[in-house]
Amino acid sequence: RMREHLHIAEDETVYLFAGRVSAEKGVYELVQAFIEAGDALHNCRLIIVGSAYSGSNEINHYMKRIIKLAQPYWDRILITGYVPHKYVLNYHIMSDVQVVPSIMEDPAPLTVLEGMSMGLYMLLSNVGGIPEYSENYPNRTMFERDDHLLKILEPH
Repeated sequence: RMREHLHIAEDETVYLFAGRVSAEKGVYELVQAFIEAGDALHNCRLIIVGSAYSGSNEINHYMKRIIKLAQPYWDRILITGYVPHKYVLNYHIMSDVQVVPSIMEDPAPLTVLEGMSMGLYMLLSNVGGIPEYSENYPNRTMFERDDHLLKILEPH
């Protein structure tokens, strides 16, 4: 029902970022890579679930940059803003791939556990606690934070 509500076809691949939208999480780079992929991801959508501040839809400078970058691509990129945690599950259920493009040494991102518990294919930065959390999860691709996300984003 979520796909129908968001006008996403069943045959489209949905990439999901769920979490705090901040520079150290690599969200701008993810959006940029998705846009640069162009026709290679013609049958794909990117959904950014989250906001700059937990529990708020207040927009900071970083979020403004992402919105400006994504705006010409609203037909393929959705930025939800803050979603109460109990509803984030709905976005996991409708997604095919979860991307955790952290740039910093992210010690223990809960979003990795959430994506794995839903059986999603995971594209994960090889930083901080992410490799430890996911070491026994078979449906993942790890990438170094200096890898260009464009070469990582391909339909899985």
